[in-house]
Amino acid sequence: MAGVNVTQDADGGISDGGRTRDETGGRPVLVGLLVALVYFLLGALSVYLARHYRMSLSIWLPSAVAVAILIRLRPPAIWPSLAGVLAAALAIQVLLQREPLFASLISVGGVINVGVAAMVILRTTRPNATPTLLSSLWVLFAAGFIGPVVASCLSVPALAVFTGRPWQEAWILYLATTAWAVGLVIPVALTVDRKALRRLVKGRSALVFLVALVTGLVVTALTASSIHYPFAVLAVPILLAALWFDAFRTAIFGTTMVAVVVVLQAINLTAAPDAVVRYISAAMMSVLPFLIALQRDTVRESEQAVRRSEARFRHAMMDSAIGMAIVGLDGRLQQWNAALSGMLGYPDAELRGLSFRQLTYPADLARDLEIFHKMVAGERATYRVEKRYVRRDGRVIWALLTASMVRDDVTGEPQYFLSQIEDIDERKRAVELLSASESRWQFALEGAGQGVWDREETTGRTYYSRIWKNMLGYEDAELEDGSFDWEGLVHPDDIEHVRAVREPVLTRGPDRFELEFRMRHKSGNWVWILDRGRVLERDGTGRAKRTIGTHTDITQRHRTEESVRNLSERIQLAASAAELGIFEVDLTTRRIVWDERMCELYGTTADRFTGGVEDWERRVLPEDLDRAKLEIRSLFEGAHRITSEYRIVRDDGVVRHVRTMARIVPGRAGQPAKVVGAQWDTTDQHALTDALHEEKERLRITLMSIGDAVICTDADARVTFMNPVAEQLTGWSQADAVGRPSTDIFSIVNEMTDEPASDPVMASLQHKMPASAPEGSLLVSRNGERFSVHDSSAPVCTANGEIIGAVLIFQDVTVARTLQRELTHAAAHDALTGLPNRAAFETVLHEASASAAAGGRCHAVGYIDLDRFKIVNDTAGHAAGDMLLREVGRLLREALRPDDVVARFGGDEFAVLLHDCTLVEAEAVCQRAIDAIRVVRFPWEGKVYDIGASIGLTEIGPTSAPPDELMKQVDVACYAAKAGGRNRVAAYSAEAGDARRYYQEIQIAAGIRAAIDEGRFKLFAQEIRAIDPDRGHDRHYEILLRMVDESGALIPPGSFIPAAERYDLMGIIDRWVISTLLRAHRDDMRLNRGLSFSVNLSANSLNDPHLWAFVQNEMLISGIRPGRLQFEITETALINNFSTAKEFVSAARATGAKVGLDDFGAGLSSFSYLKQFQVDCIKIDGAFIRHVDDNLVDRRIVESINDIGHALGMVTVAEFVETEAILNTVREIGIDMAQGYFLGKPMPLTEVFDRHLLAQARDAASG
Repeated sequence: MAGVNVTQDADGGISDGGRTRDETGGRPVLVGLLVALVYFLLGALSVYLARHYRMSLSIWLPSAVAVAILIRLRPPAIWPSLAGVLAAALAIQVLLQREPLFASLISVGGVINVGVAAMVILRTTRPNATPTLLSSLWVLFAAGFIGPVVASCLSVPALAVFTGRPWQEAWILYLATTAWAVGLVIPVALTVDRKALRRLVKGRSALVFLVALVTGLVVTALTASSIHYPFAVLAVPILLAALWFDAFRTAIFGTTMVAVVVVLQAINLTAAPDAVVRYISAAMMSVLPFLIALQRDTVRESEQAVRRSEARFRHAMMDSAIGMAIVGLDGRLQQWNAALSGMLGYPDAELRGLSFRQLTYPADLARDLEIFHKMVAGERATYRVEKRYVRRDGRVIWALLTASMVRDDVTGEPQYFLSQIEDIDERKRAVELLSASESRWQFALEGAGQGVWDREETTGRTYYSRIWKNMLGYEDAELEDGSFDWEGLVHPDDIEHVRAVREPVLTRGPDRFELEFRMRHKSGNWVWILDRGRVLERDGTGRAKRTIGTHTDITQRHRTEESVRNLSERIQLAASAAELGIFEVDLTTRRIVWDERMCELYGTTADRFTGGVEDWERRVLPEDLDRAKLEIRSLFEGAHRITSEYRIVRDDGVVRHVRTMARIVPGRAGQPAKVVGAQWDTTDQHALTDALHEEKERLRITLMSIGDAVICTDADARVTFMNPVAEQLTGWSQADAVGRPSTDIFSIVNEMTDEPASDPVMASLQHKMPASAPEGSLLVSRNGERFSVHDSSAPVCTANGEIIGAVLIFQDVTVARTLQRELTHAAAHDALTGLPNRAAFETVLHEASASAAAGGRCHAVGYIDLDRFKIVNDTAGHAAGDMLLREVGRLLREALRPDDVVARFGGDEFAVLLHDCTLVEAEAVCQRAIDAIRVVRFPWEGKVYDIGASIGLTEIGPTSAPPDELMKQVDVACYAAKAGGRNRVAAYSAEAGDARRYYQEIQIAAGIRAAIDEGRFKLFAQEIRAIDPDRGHDRHYEILLRMVDESGALIPPGSFIPAAERYDLMGIIDRWVISTLLRAHRDDMRLNRGLSFSVNLSANSLNDPHLWAFVQNEMLISGIRPGRLQFEITETALINNFSTAKEFVSAARATGAKVGLDDFGAGLSSFSYLKQFQVDCIKIDGAFIRHVDDNLVDRRIVESINDIGHALGMVTVAEFVETEAILNTVREIGIDMAQGYFLGKPMPLTEVFDRHLLAQARDAASG
């Protein structure tokens, strides 16, 4: 939206059309005071009119005037002005003696009215803009409606409450009086400026305005008194003023006329309509004519602007130094200036009516017409081109034409062309001359392959020619002239050198420079550049302002130089590496020239070699001199090039072999001029040749004398050599075999099929790697003999990888292979019975299991254990046992079917595999085998023995368990067969009682192994307490064991100890207990010195002769005193392992450790062993202790054991003390110590240590 015609200076002063009103002083506070004064005075006037003339509501001018002032202020003065408005409003209310609250509300409402209206206008309008109809309407709306409506929310309720007026009436009158004041003041404020004021008071227009104003006032005053609605009469003169005067004077006219009418109404000189109607009519009468005048001013200003623009254009066109013309749509010239007529040489009279077609050079006309039609059609708006015109005198000139189409602003229809035609003929021809010159210059540079650069050193702008850019792989358009950083393309290793050469030239140095460096090509490679430049111009200080030069690509030259240099270096390097000496003989002077290497070959120096032929001859070994001279003479007899070898004698007396190559170099006339040659030391080659000959002879002798057969062939596998062993095995002599294919001599076949086997010699030649004949090949000799051979053929290659033959080595392994077969058979068969052994049986079992799983076949596997065989073996001896086993093996083979397999596992254990056999059929077959064994009567040394067999069976089907699990199943089934009465067949069933129990023991045994590996055993302890409290304060515990299953639950020993004993695991468990107690709990035992422990040893452990060494080592590592340990041995274990147990007890007690007999009294001969074993303690079997309080027999037995133990100096311990009555009884008997649930249940060992430490701490604290 267009803004009001106001500006504001920085200090908040009022600006008029960009000119600040200095009378305000330009200070915000002063402006605020002035605004307050104006507001107060106008407010006082309004109050006076309202009271003096008893007007229904005051003509409230202060708010409208304040808005008019604020919209002309700069921002710093606005807030002080609003403060001034508030102060003035409050002062007026004080003058009226109104109540403080009412006065405050009315005053604040007035400030809101002024502030909101002014802020809305300032934020939505542009400063310094000429007022338009729309912008003026918006300002009037903001000042007359928006501000009052917002303010009325506070002021109208106050008026209604404190004056008693109805709310609606108070609101309408408040808005009407405010709008009327705005209608009087704002039009004047919008259009006032210094120019308007000058027009108002100066000149003839001022007099005319004054006459009109007075006339209007008189007419209005005379007629208004007799008309009820005087504003109807008032409208006529105001509308006439709007049609005659500008907007400012119309606003003054209307405001004055309306004000007079309102005053006349106030003093009752005219009819006074309703107040609201009066105020609205007054506002309309002042605003509408103003808006009409404002629109007239806008239209008038636009027309004047157009006329001024046309005048400026006309003057610009006619006075322009460039030819200008207006061309009609038909192409004819309508207007033109003098510059155009002078350019074309036509007088004005002749140009009129001419078309541009007649003035255009024919060759350029087609293009002009095409663009002409496009512009008429609206496809193009402008056109700029260099073209040729034909002058009146016929001369063709160049001009720059710029044409644009002028269209109607409303319809868009084309009106005419506006053309500017600049004479560029001289410039164009100069450019053509320059272009021709440059073409010749460019042709010369291109022919020389030189790129040009031209640089302004002060600005860095540089011109690069096309050749310069092409030299680096760029097209002309890819690199723009200007400030392109050419140094960025210079090789990093060359940039400092380039700057070092250029800098002296640029600063007072020589005017020319030349250097070579590398620049990066677009493809990334480096181009060698020869840069030649000179300074064209220097400034006052001598520094170069402009330089110019050329670049020449010398990459190829550098490559050639580099190639020559590399070739020379390679020749020197080759000569140095080959240690070649170079010599030259001048055939005219017979002088010899040697290089440094020649002198080194002869062990001399350049000053000692005279260069004469005689000097050379005396250095050649006399035996070789004649031959050497004869070979040199052949050069002149047509050879032209010779190679000679002879010996020389160095100055130090050493004889060396040398080889010479020489040729004649002809002179200009074609006659021999000199001999040039090279010589090198071949002494080492001679030595190598001799050594090679010796090595070859040594190899020949070796091949002739080794025990392996050797055949050598060429690259076509034809025999070239055979040693005597090869001749012996193949039956071919070397003389007959040489030249024949290797397959004729080394003829091998497969020992199983007798088919020819693959030839290893041909395989090694084809694949270029060692090869061998298939395992089990037989060599067929020339005379038909057959040998088992082990062979290997390998290709023979030169240094560069070329195959020149092969070497075949083979051995007679007939004896070894026969022995190997026997060993292989022995490895898979039982030596006693000849049956397959366990390993062979497991192989066929895996095969059978796989065939059942893959093809749905059904087999059966059985485990056989002989009954009563141990009696025969122990009674009759091992010889009888072996014979009986061989007989059982024969019987089993006869009882089984031909495809079945029977194997001996060892001892009296056999296994059978019945192919394609159901479980029912297998039971029948196995029963026949049992029957055959049962009827055997085996006589030996006058006695007859009989035996039986128990067989466990399980089926092998598609869903059967793996082979290892199958063997466990048949073991379980065999156990069930024995448990069921022997001499019977039992098929595996997981639900069978004996089988299930046996299988469970196997599973438990497997679980024990896993628990040991995974650390799932826990140590517990149960106290063994002294019955007499005076025996001491030391406490003794028995170490107990618990197993933790995979779910974390504790398993009592009764659930896993039997399986551990059956499967010989107790030894491992006992060692784990001892090691854990002494190592893992070493620190706990050291802290609890008053504790001692009993450890149980099983029969398995006592049978181990290395047990005591293990225990002794653990005690040594832990550092625990042996006296704190007691080892408990059961009576049964003692009896079964008497000798080893006796050794262990003696060794343990010798170190201070104690030994106790556990479960004493359970055996029949317990007392007899007490005399043979020196033990420290006996634990009476719990079977006697449980009923000792109510069973007289048990009591007598316990008393006897206690008495005998005390007699032998042993401590007695009662087990299973579970009640107080039992404890009192054993106390009466005199037993030393007791153990049982009544005294304490087992607890984790760690808890025992923790409790004991806590008790020690309490005792220490109380002591």
